Amino acid sequence: FHLVSRKTKGQNLKTIDEWCESEGFIAAVNAGMFQLDYVSNIGYMRMAGILNNSHKNAYQSVFVTDPLKPGLPLAQILDLDEVKFPEVKADYGTIVQNLRMIKKPGENRWAQQNRRWSELALAQDKEGNILFIFTRQPYSGHDFIELLLSSNLGIIAAQHLEGGPEASFYLKTGDMFVHEVGSYETSFYENDNNYESWPIPNVLGIKPR
Repeated sequence: FHLVSRKTKGQNLKTIDEWCESEGFIAAVNAGMFQLDYVSNIGYMRMAGILNNSHKNAYQSVFVTDPLKPGLPLAQILDLDEVKFPEVKADYGTIVQNLRMIKKPGENRWAQQNRRWSELALAQDKEGNILFIFTRQPYSGHDFIELLLSSNLGIIAAQHLEGGPEASFYLKTGDMFVHEVGSYETSFYENDNNYESWPIPNVLGIKPR
């Protein structure tokens, strides 16, 4: 896993496919929601020791990779009400704090609401695999989480990355090519007409070993 940002790259905003081309990623998604400066993540973000946003907010989920100590998982999702944040920072060089959807070991943390959106999520299954999950079909957060928990994916944790037209998923490896973008989002983009990638500042990508 590799986390990249226009803050450290000194570049303009790019679409998900442009990020993959420039960074050599075979797959990538939004790293999280971003602030109005179109640079900073909403929550805490550190990339291999380099800060994008030093402020830890109230969001209770962090994705971590780049372990700094032997024996740690290569990547995982942690609940900040179950682990101490200073210890997380000491254990991992790359940390992304995002809005929690599912708390371990499989608890829906979203109340029902009327808002709906295309969803891009990051999840972890019971075997420790990290999953990129995308749906263009809009759901409420609560209903989408229930779909995940009732599936056969064995998901035990998940965090919200982005919704609506900015939600972006890209995969290109061998003969497989997938490029998906979201559209509908209540009170922001209430239609299903978007088929173009929107530029985004921070991306979580995968390179081949």
